[in-house]
Amino acid sequence: QSLLFSPTLPTWVHEVSRKYLRESDLVKIDLVKDKGYKTATNIKHLAINCPYFSRNSAIGDIVLCYGGQHARTIIFTETKKEANDIMMKANIRQECQVLHGDIPQQQREVTFQAFREGKFKCLIATNVAARGLDIPEVDLIVQMEPPTNVDTYIHRAGRTARAGKSGVCMTFFSKKESEELSNIEKKASFKFQKVGIPQPADIIKASSRDIAASIKHVPQEVVGLFKEISEELVNELGPEEALSRALAIISGTTEKFKQRSLLTSREGFITYEIYTSRKVRSTSDIRYLFSENFSRELAESIKDIKNIRDSNGAVFDLPEQFEEEVITFMEENPECDFHLKKTETLPELEERYSRDSSNRYPSSSSNNRRNSFEGYNSRSSTSSFKSDDDVKVFVGSLADSVRENDLEEFFQREGLRARRVKLLKGTD
Repeated sequence: QSLLFSPTLPTWVHEVSRKYLRESDLVKIDLVKDKGYKTATNIKHLAINCPYFSRNSAIGDIVLCYGGQHARTIIFTETKKEANDIMMKANIRQECQVLHGDIPQQQREVTFQAFREGKFKCLIATNVAARGLDIPEVDLIVQMEPPTNVDTYIHRAGRTARAGKSGVCMTFFSKKESEELSNIEKKASFKFQKVGIPQPADIIKASSRDIAASIKHVPQEVVGLFKEISEELVNELGPEEALSRALAIISGTTEKFKQRSLLTSREGFITYEIYTSRKVRSTSDIRYLFSENFSRELAESIKDIKNIRDSNGAVFDLPEQFEEEVITFMEENPECDFHLKKTETLPELEERYSRDSSNRYPSSSSNNRRNSFEGYNSRSSTSSFKSDDDVKVFVGSLADSVRENDLEEFFQREGLRARRVKLLKGTD
C-alpha cells in the first residue's frame, strides 16, 4: 500500500500521485477541503517590523527570547549568501550550521542528522529544509522575510508544532513587505501578531531563564569544586548580590544594553506613545507640539511618526539620549494637555496617515532639514533592493537644503540598503 502525505495540495502534488499511485485504486483524503490553506492551530504566528540592515543584529535576540539556548531553531533565508552572512556575522549564542544547495549532498546529510540528534540547536537554511524533512521538536522558525508564495510559508511554518506540540513562527518584514503579510493572512486564514524587537529587559529575562535551567543540571561532584570561592564571594558581597553578578557574567551582560525601537528595530532609539485632547491630523501636529514644549534638538530628532488607530494619539521614535528630558518634563508637568509614555507593546496603528502638505517636499527651512525628506513619496514605493548588485537611482527636484545624510536616513527607514549617496549640484 502506497501513501502520500502533503500539507498542501498544489497541482504538482496531484501529478506526483498519478505518477506513483495507481489511478484506479487512488483514494484522496483532503482534511482542509474548501477551507483554503491552513496551518496548525498550535503555531503562534508573529511578525516583526525590521529593516534589512538591522536584521542580522536583531536575529540573535529573537532566537534567545522566543526560543532559548535549549530550544531547536530553524532560520530560513531566501539566498545562500544570506544564510552564510547570518552564520558569520549574526550574534547568535547557540552553535549554528548552514544548509543550502552549495553544500555537497553528503555534508548536507551529516548536518541534517546532527541537527535531528540535537548536537547543535540552530540551523540556517534555504528552502532545502522547508519540505519533506522529518525534524522533530523544532521550537522556533524564523523567516528573514515574508515568502511571496503562501505554500512556502505553510511548509516552513510546518517544521514546528509537530506531534501535538506548540511552536512559534517569526517573520521579519518591512513597510514595503506588508502586502506579502496580508496575502499570507488571507490565504492561510490566520492573523499575524505584530511584535516589537526584544528590549533589554526581555533579553536579560530570557538569558536568566536559560542559565537557571542549566544550573539545575550541574552534577553535584562539579559543584564541590566551586564551593570555596562561592563561600568567599557570599561573605564579601552577600548571597543575592554574588549570585546576581555571577548571572550577569555568565550571560555576557557586563555593559548596559542599547535600547531598540519597537517600530523599526533601530538600535539606540525608544518608541513613545503620545495621546492628545485633539485628533492628530498629520505628523506636523506632533512636531509642532514638541517644538512648543521640548528642546529644539529633541523636537528635530523625532522619527517615524504613525497614528494610533481609533485614537487621538500617535507613536514615534526618539534617540535614547533624550529619555531623561522626557521623564523630567512629564514629572514636572502632570497637568499638560497631552500624555506621553514609553511604549511597551505596540498598539494598533493606522496603515496610512495623512501628512501635512508643508512636509510633502523638502523645505528650505533649516529647522525642517532633518525631516524634509520624510514626506517624499517615491513612485517606486513597492520596490526594494535586496541584492548586492549596484543599482543607480536618481532622485530629482530636491531642495538645496537637503543633505546626503537626509537621503541616507530616508533610504534606511524605507528598508533600502544604499551603498553610496551622492548629491549632484549645478547644471551639468
